[in-house]
Amino acid sequence: MGQFTYSNIKRLSIPLLPKHICDDILMEYGALKVVTSGLGTDVVIMVDKLTDIVDATASLSYFYKHENCGQCHLTGKGQAGWL
Repeated sequence: MGQFTYSNIKRLSIPLLPKHICDDILMEYGALKVVTSGLGTDVVIMVDKLTDIVDATASLSYFYKHENCGQCHLTGKGQAGWL
């Protein structure tokens, strides 16, 4: 992977964390809550500068629209289409 650009921790319903925040933050619940993020049982998504962010977001949106467990608020209510 090339240079790290951004990260999404937990799910798409939280803001992306830019590299400058990830460089300086401890990846634990309290610290991530301060920057409006968090940890969960989901996945960590990291993208480099070679990745088309629009294409990557579109792919993730398609996934969440059609493949979800219904456990979180957005997918559970059938609202993942907003992505």
